[in-house]
Amino acid sequence: MPWWNAHLHEFTFSAPTTQARTMLSRRNDLLKIGPASLYDEDEEPFDIPGIPPQRHVPHQIESKLLLKDVFDQDGRLRDVVAPNGQLAPLYYLYDFGDNWEHELIFKGSKAARQDRPVFTAATGCAPVEDSGAIPGWERVKAAFSARNPSSGQRSRKDWARQTTAHYSSDTQQDFDPFKDPDLTLLNDKRRWDIHVQESFAGERGQEDNEYSFN
Repeated sequence: MPWWNAHLHEFTFSAPTTQARTMLSRRNDLLKIGPASLYDEDEEPFDIPGIPPQRHVPHQIESKLLLKDVFDQDGRLRDVVAPNGQLAPLYYLYDFGDNWEHELIFKGSKAARQDRPVFTAATGCAPVEDSGAIPGWERVKAAFSARNPSSGQRSRKDWARQTTAHYSSDTQQDFDPFKDPDLTLLNDKRRWDIHVQESFAGERGQEDNEYSFN
């Protein structure tokens, strides 16, 4: 996934609902989890006219939280994320502008075989960093599928190739938004080491593409 941790992220447990959601509707959030920099203890709730006011949602600093705190039956926050005995859905949001939201499903735990995440399956190409949310990502894919691309589409293709080549071991010509990920490449230790270095660089507030691999 060609993301550099250059934007904010947050995990949220939200109570399930049968009501249809819109872009402006609020979820019934139960617990928010994120970096310490995301939460200002003195910040007042921000309300938007025409939208139900925000209610206080408890939060936890991600570096101080363990999986067992929420997923174990006797975890210290289990009652918060499973108020009716049923574990609430967990969402991960990356980039509050592009708004890439994922639902995460915890299937269980077992002894780790590696000191890093290991992928067992993957489908679909992840959106390129800063591609401009779903509409922007669709324009990237349209540029690559165009038989006679316009000058703007050619520029968009060049940008996507340069951006992804910075992150992966692929050459610029290898990028294809319609190609499934290569599990061997995803699980390559050197690739993970680079990802960690870039992530810490992003947290230090460095500008895009100004990362050190020393």
